[in-house]
Amino acid sequence: MERGNRARDAPARGARPANGFQRAEDRTFCAFHLATGEQLFRHAAPRPIRSSRMTDEVNGKQYVTVIATTRC
Repeated sequence: MERGNRARDAPARGARPANGFQRAEDRTFCAFHLATGEQLFRHAAPRPIRSSRMTDEVNGKQYVTVIATTRC
């Protein structure tokens, strides 16, 4: 690992965040129902997810964006 850069495939660890979205070390991105913990969707990203979730709502529909790249 180069000095000042974290490992390219470093795992995401920790509890499910309060907003209901979680990335995993196998490059999947999941959403959970906050009250029940039920998994609502799971997406396999083509590259490691490197960013925090960005969300927006348009006409009552929520959109979630993440950045998946091999560059740090």
